[in-house]
Amino acid sequence: MIVMVMGASVVPVDAKTSDKGLVKQYCSQHYKLPPKYVKEGSNAVIHRVGKPYVVVEVLKTVSKGKWGKLRDGSMVRYPKKIKKGKRVTVYLIYSPNDNCLDGVDALVAKGKVK
Repeated sequence: MIVMVMGASVVPVDAKTSDKGLVKQYCSQHYKLPPKYVKEGSNAVIHRVGKPYVVVEVLKTVSKGKWGKLRDGSMVRYPKKIKKGKRVTVYLIYSPNDNCLDGVDALVAKGKVK
């Protein structure tokens, strides 16, 4: 599985804002719903339409530069280059309007929203 997000709007980043703060800000601005964090591979990603929250999948990755490798060998593209070997937590914000597995609206990692 390779995850790339195209055309997502950019949320202004404050140097003191954490990744979870950016996720919360993005969800409130775009959906007026709070985020619900789920582990990688959770069934909540498949069944999200009509829920009173936005599903945010939390991925634990190891940096390969511009890409991160997940536990299952899948790759995810970062919003900026990260030193190889670093452990990075990535937040995938899924659209609450459909159940498509590729319905990622935004990706948050290392203080950037893509």
